[in-house]
Amino acid sequence: MDDLIFVGNRPQPSKINPIHHKEGYSKPEGGFWTSPYDPEYISAFIRYEQGALVQPTQNVWKIQMKDPRPEDILRLTTVEEIEQQPIVWNRTKTHSYLDFEKIFSTYDVIYVDEDLAHRKGLSSEYSLRGWDVETYLWKDLSYVTQIDCLGTIREVVPFVN
Repeated sequence: MDDLIFVGNRPQPSKINPIHHKEGYSKPEGGFWTSPYDPEYISAFIRYEQGALVQPTQNVWKIQMKDPRPEDILRLTTVEEIEQQPIVWNRTKTHSYLDFEKIFSTYDVIYVDEDLAHRKGLSSEYSLRGWDVETYLWKDLSYVTQIDCLGTIREVVPFVN
């Protein structure tokens, strides 16, 4: 698997919370969130979130992972693929979201393509609002083979002061 990027404190297995649905949100809580390494911007997440969710003093970690078996990863790259997944509805039944608890009872990791995240970002069905960039969401750290600190965002990202 290609290198991935994680922003924040050093990943620790004891700090990874189980994945669960948060009422009214398209993103679950818990798990281990990564985005693919990009040699120019470090990651799409950092490029997209600069100044919003990421701070110049946060650490950037390059993560190497074992390749998951094909049956352990759910790859979502098309509308047709996402519409085959289990959903939950918000209280007023106006928006549906992926049922992450059901999905993660079968899979160890979900991959969401950036194009799909944009196409479903404003949708009321199978909403991916807030995903924004190419993302891997891991159930835990069992696939990690190496973790290297690249430095702070300020040190490694060319466009951050």
